[in-house]
Amino acid sequence: MKLHVLPVAMALLVISACDDTGPFAGKSLSAGFGTTFQERYFAAREDLEDGNFNAAARKYRGLSSEFADSDLAARLDLELAHALLRGGDYAEAAEVSASVMRGAQGPLRGLALAVHGTARHEMAKAKGNPADFAAAEAALSDMIENYPDLDRGGAMARRLSILRSGGN
Repeated sequence: MKLHVLPVAMALLVISACDDTGPFAGKSLSAGFGTTFQERYFAAREDLEDGNFNAAARKYRGLSSEFADSDLAARLDLELAHALLRGGDYAEAAEVSASVMRGAQGPLRGLALAVHGTARHEMAKAKGNPADFAAAEAALSDMIENYPDLDRGGAMARRLSILRSGGN
């Protein structure tokens, strides 16, 4: 499965919050995989890009937990949901992305809709559950209608078309 726009867009959202002037600039953290927020974030990102989805999810989960009360919480949860999706844990990816969808606005919500719709579609394909098909269609429809710029490559529109045609 290829999600072309999602990784780049999510990375840009989080990286933009990690600059040297941000709220975590130079903050020393210790969790066994880097000392600053940026180092820890990039370690998780590298695992994701290298296909080490469980390690990436574990690192994002740690960051998300540690920064649950910060302005990065939803972004880190979205990164976690994406790692879970890529690792094939569709149920947890759907759960985490649903939480982001409920609380986020703008492009972050659009990206959460894409992750959620994709996770629910994968669940539906595996189990044939009509509720998963409906949830996938609803999330992807919302994403494409309200955040069309996030699907420039057309991957989500294609997935939605497949769903609407009754295909898997």
